[in-house]
Amino acid sequence: MTEVSKITLIGHSGWGPVEEAYEEGLTVSDAEVTYRYHPIKATAENVAHRWRYWTDGPALVNAFENLAAVVSTW
Repeated sequence: MTEVSKITLIGHSGWGPVEEAYEEGLTVSDAEVTYRYHPIKATAENVAHRWRYWTDGPALVNAFENLAAVVSTW
């Protein structure tokens, strides 16, 4: 079985005006969680943003290991 080092989920808006269309991604590993939001057409109300949370605490490691175990069985 291959060891899972990170999990990435990528999403896109599917319906609506281009001013509200976007792409987004969430990446989870045992040390960090990152999120990015990129509008297809940036407006004053619909701006690109991203955030990142990282830690060396055991809670994220444990949560990631549990998630990786479920994902690897798909």
